[in-house]
Order: sequence, then C-alpha cells, then structure tokens
Amino acid sequence: MERGGAGFKRLQVQNESFLMKIDFHLLVKGDQLWVWLLRAKYRWWNAHVSPTVKSRCTPLWISVCRVWYDVAANISWQIGDGKGVRFWFDSWLGSVGPIADSLLNGMQLVYAEATVSDMMDGDGQWRWHRFESLLPYAILLRITTVNISSNALIHDFPRWNLTSHGQFRVHSTYSVRMGFSLVRPSLFGKR
Repeated sequence: MERGGAGFKRLQVQNESFLMKIDFHLLVKGDQLWVWLLRAKYRWWNAHVSPTVKSRCTPLWISVCRVWYDVAANISWQIGDGKGVRFWFDSWLGSVGPIADSLLNGMQLVYAEATVSDMMDGDGQWRWHRFESLLPYAILLRITTVNISSNALIHDFPRWNLTSHGQFRVHSTYSVRMGFSLVRPSLFGKR
C-alpha cells in the first residue's frame, strides 16, 4: 500500500516525471518541430536560463517551468567543443556539480561568464593560470581528465544523471521522486 494503494502509481509524481521528460527533450531535441515551436512561442533559446512563465502561457508551459529546477539539478554536460557549457556554473565534471561551489574559501570568481572552451587555448591546453589557484587539488585533477574536441561539429550535450547511460527515463525519475532505490535487489540473493 505504501506505493500508492493497489499497485497504482501516484499520479502527481508520474505527471511531474513526464513533464520533466518534456523539459529534457526541450534541451536535446532542438531539431524536432514541436520543440522549436515551444521554444519560439516562449522565446526560450538558452538552456542555461530558466524558462519563465509569461502572460497567456498554456498550462503545459506553466507546468514545464514549474519542474525546470528539478531537471536542471539532474543534468550534467558532456563536453564536445566546450562552447556551450559554462565553466563555473554548469555541471560538467560528473558528480562534482558546478565547480563554482568548490571555490576555495575567500576566493573571488574570475572569468565568471567563461565557457569551458574559454579556459583552453587554441592548442587544446588548459589555461591553468585562470583558475588553478581558486580550486582544490581534487577538482583540478578531475579537470585534467576532460578533453575538448577540436572538431567544431561535436557540440556539448546534456546527460541525465539518474541513469548510467545519460538518457532520460521516466521510470528513474519517478523512482527517485518517490524515494525508491534505483538498484534492484538480486532475485537470487547473495552469491
């Protein structure tokens, strides 16, 4: 009964999970007509800016805006050319989250609007002098593992953190929102 009665899912949580799927697709499916129409209607082109409710919005858009923060909190960026990911404020080092949250005590942020590619030179080498004194050693080590493509056709893209493959799944979102573990116990017990 704890899961919502006679095996029924909690509809509000299920609905929010589907709305989050729409949000995620607004980020990754920019070539689809329905995505382009919604973005154009509400003038939302920048994935780094939260969508906003304007006058005369549809109930769908109001709902999409309502769950946006939950979507943004569960996205990390896979680096391609590094031009679309903010160095300090986007999550691009996996589980680290935005590296601005890891600034050493008392340090002031420099190059606040820099993208990941802005922090590299034309040869693909990190411009360490711009940030190495601001971050802990563990974060600097993680940065060394990131390679940026020199191919301008390989763009950055968002990954869904609640699945191992980075693709959005309603099931994973629903499970987390309900407080269930995503790891299924073995049917055969311990080996």
